[in-house]
Amino acid sequence: MAFHTIPDPEAQNNLNDFLKTSKAVNWRTTSAKPVYSIKNESIVGKPVKVVGYIHSIFEPKPIEIDKKRLTYVQMSINDRSNDQIAVLPIYNDEIQKSLKNSFLHKHLCTFHGTVLSIISKDQAEYIFYLENFLPEVSAEDLIELQHGLRTERANIFIKEIATQTDKFKYFKNRIVNGLGIKSLETIRQMFRDTTFVDMSYGACRNIFYQFHTVNFRPFNNNGNRIWDCLLTFIGIKVKF
Repeated sequence: MAFHTIPDPEAQNNLNDFLKTSKAVNWRTTSAKPVYSIKNESIVGKPVKVVGYIHSIFEPKPIEIDKKRLTYVQMSINDRSNDQIAVLPIYNDEIQKSLKNSFLHKHLCTFHGTVLSIISKDQAEYIFYLENFLPEVSAEDLIELQHGLRTERANIFIKEIATQTDKFKYFKNRIVNGLGIKSLETIRQMFRDTTFVDMSYGACRNIFYQFHTVNFRPFNNNGNRIWDCLLTFIGIKVKF
């Protein structure tokens, strides 16, 4: 396999070591990471999976390596937070065509490879070596990547609810207003008997799936329950 010369012997050694073991990597069980987090010395040379888009891809260019002329393309990728990382030049003709197609159609892709730390007199940067890519994303990888965003939103909510005297009522109102549930102001028995249930029911890798339910049990004037309404949400909890 041909490569541009990497102007950093240690980076070249890290790439060589990765190539010796990359074929044995189980990419399906490798957790996807955001671009910002892979720009770190602790990640260099290790198997890395990134879910994102092809940010840019340039026109093919010729190069001569060991007296043989080859075609390569340069590109960069970005994740859903729009953090970007440059990719080592690509020489595989079939991958070049697939990458161009995914770029034109703005596919959300899965990129397999590793990160190299390059330091020379002309540059100091992290760069991604692309081993392979898929023009698709698994459900598990999408769920894991949402964890950071959900954690941030959860922290905001925790700060909000900490200022409330009646925390359960505040939480209930947020749910009711968010779902657009009507008539709870006039049918007070219904609001009074609204309950929340959280039930775990399964797991896949490090992702725990859950049922989240809201039960509405309205009563008539005699205090007898006349019907039940069970509203169920399929939610996600990710454990790291």
